[in-house]
Amino acid sequence: VAPPPQCDISAGSWVYDRSYPLYRASDCPLVEQGFRCQDNGRPDSSYTKWRWKPSQCHIPSFNAARMLQLLRGRRIAFVGDSMGRTQWESLVCMLLTAVADKSSVWEVNNRTITKREPYLAFHFAMHKVTVEYHRSPFLVQESPPPKHAPRRVRSILRLDQLEASRTRWADADVLVFNSGHWWNPSKTRQVGCYFYVGNTLRLGMKLEAAYQAALNTWARWVDSLVDTNKTRVLFRSLEPSHWEQPNASSLAAPSSIPQLALNRILHRVVQGMNKSVEVLNITTLSHSRSDAHVGRWSPGQPPLDCSHWCLPGVPDTWNQLLYATLL
Repeated sequence: VAPPPQCDISAGSWVYDRSYPLYRASDCPLVEQGFRCQDNGRPDSSYTKWRWKPSQCHIPSFNAARMLQLLRGRRIAFVGDSMGRTQWESLVCMLLTAVADKSSVWEVNNRTITKREPYLAFHFAMHKVTVEYHRSPFLVQESPPPKHAPRRVRSILRLDQLEASRTRWADADVLVFNSGHWWNPSKTRQVGCYFYVGNTLRLGMKLEAAYQAALNTWARWVDSLVDTNKTRVLFRSLEPSHWEQPNASSLAAPSSIPQLALNRILHRVVQGMNKSVEVLNITTLSHSRSDAHVGRWSPGQPPLDCSHWCLPGVPDTWNQLLYATLL
């Protein structure tokens, strides 16, 4: 049974469930090595055993066969950053549990999953379902600097121009957007990436103002060019990181949610839209799961990762909420 419209499925608590996880990484070869925490030496599995339980209503258990049937003959596209890629990988793994003949599922261009790949898609031949990922960390177009820009400007974000790859995903049947993880100084001005509006370089523009400008551009595109009678549009809220402090090297217990400012902007933009767009709110429920990050469990000896998530893990819950929303 789908949750009633008035029910906030993002409000609730985590319940220990021995039947979890919904799949094993060993049964899903497409999971990137960097997200395979147990294969990378993590000794415990308790972080995979938590199920999200809304406090005011029931959400259906994830049913992979039913979701494949729901999506039959359709395209679902995730558009965003590496967190969006993690959610995409998670959903493919969850759907694979309902497919007996794994050879009937393939990556459409025979590509290997890497963090730089701009487009990845798995096709489920028996159901004619395609599950796509389009890399677009900012959603707006990144370009070389204009002539006569200061030397520190190495690239620009055109805040009034949506990513050029939009032509590839514009007519998908379900669109799941995310953007936020890259809207920070280390991904923008500290690497010479500055904001550009119209024909003006905005060197002093604040991140929150730039994020709002980018989302307004996205919203105008949806309102003017997406047929929401055909295409279901969702925007996933920001996923929390758990760094103790900006330059810390240790994992923190949850204390505050710095992503809330960007989330407020997201909600405000969506509320002002003419077309029907749903926010998939995963911020608070993910915030209490500092145990489920990749942390030190990556191949080799990479730096501690308190942003990305192990698979199986928390992104599976994002997809369970997506499933409940689509029913």
